[in-house]
Amino acid sequence: MIKNNIPNLLTLANLFLGCMALYFVFTQQYSIVFWLLLAAGLCDMFDGMVARILQVHSVLGKELDSLADVVSFGVVPGAIFFQLIRYGLESDFGMGSGIVLAFGGFLYTLGAALRLARFNIDSRQTTGFIGLNTPTATIVSVGAMLIHANGQGMFFEFISNAYFLLGLVILLCILMHAPIKMFGIKSLTAEPNNRVILMAFIVLSILAAIVFKGIAFLLLPFIYVILSFILYRKSS
Repeated sequence: MIKNNIPNLLTLANLFLGCMALYFVFTQQYSIVFWLLLAAGLCDMFDGMVARILQVHSVLGKELDSLADVVSFGVVPGAIFFQLIRYGLESDFGMGSGIVLAFGGFLYTLGAALRLARFNIDSRQTTGFIGLNTPTATIVSVGAMLIHANGQGMFFEFISNAYFLLGLVILLCILMHAPIKMFGIKSLTAEPNNRVILMAFIVLSILAAIVFKGIAFLLLPFIYVILSFILYRKSS
């Protein structure tokens, strides 16, 4: 039935957009990568929402969603980090240098794949998350990419440092697997008292976008982690 497959079509659109984004990462057309990842994120958000509205949940849809996310929010960010690390090394040591070290950017991909596999078998993550979810972690790579594309700004020197980027990749892998409860939209709307956290996140996101512009993408996931820690520390 067409109705049963609408969420799966959205998931496949997420996967297709991720494949397209991967091409544009390696051709260094980063503005296109940004819009493709944004569209992939919207598809990832709406496929589950549509499945709930139509009441057509399926094991196939759940597995397909994770497979699509591995590409859009695992392989693509890993490729972004690879490109940025390679650029940083070539800026310091010349063309073709440090290519092996640049592959360390794909450690992010390994961490994301493991995170998604664990999510599928963890019954505790139905309304919220344990560890940083992969779409949110991907925002960090998008922020780094936009700073690099802009070619200037207060964080450009850091983003041009290969070792800083490798440290950032390792930090994201740790956060994706950290035993820390992190909120989701469903977990906040279920408890009225928690909605203040959602409002705080929205307000801080808007302020960060106004003040820091593209750099805000680098900061938002860490704001999310801090607010989650505050929320669940208070509740515990």
